[in-house]
Amino acid sequence: MSVSSAVAIAESLNISQAIIGLTVVSFGTTLPELTTGLLAVRRGQSDIAVGNVVGSCIFNTLFIGGLVATIHPIPIPAGGQLDLLMLATLAVCLLPIAMRGPRKITRGEGAILLAAYLAYVGYRTLSARAVGHV
Repeated sequence: MSVSSAVAIAESLNISQAIIGLTVVSFGTTLPELTTGLLAVRRGQSDIAVGNVVGSCIFNTLFIGGLVATIHPIPIPAGGQLDLLMLATLAVCLLPIAMRGPRKITRGEGAILLAAYLAYVGYRTLSARAVGHV
């Protein structure tokens, strides 16, 4: 309910669907995983936190995306290839962090990943404005 309301507000402000998807929808649909992850980390169960987030992303991307595309092909919207490239780039950047010795994502690494996301959303917002979609 809150996601659909936020999307309606953003659309009424003429914000592009790409920016809505990269921010409001992604945050709203990830909120349960974020909450579960934060609670798991506070209780010292970091494996559950990582498994929940990664499992949810894999399930949503592969199973739900694959199921929907099987029923009806999904066109990649303008800018969608860039979004997928950024997703793949961040996944590749996260791999060595996850595979190294202590298996801990430090605050600095988390800050870098968050900054990369925010920079990308900022870039997409500015590029959408330049094209006239915002």
